[in-house]
Amino acid sequence: MYNVLKYIHENINTRLSVEETAEIFGYSKWHFCRKFHKMTNLTFSDYVRHYRIQLAAIEILQGKKITEVALSFGYDTVGGFNKA
Repeated sequence: MYNVLKYIHENINTRLSVEETAEIFGYSKWHFCRKFHKMTNLTFSDYVRHYRIQLAAIEILQGKKITEVALSFGYDTVGGFNKA
């Protein structure tokens, strides 16, 4: 699972799907979800969302505009970013 986390971290600015990630690492979606949750205590989508928010917060604290940060992390709107 280390390689899965590495893949997520390296591709965090792209649209990540559980189906595609599971396929890349040779798992069925359901088996991948169970293993991922057991290892991280989060669902795949929750992990990705939390990691994105952490990185976004760092960029905002460094002075970047919220709109710019939201779009760079794959949110379609600032409202969606704020909700997340």
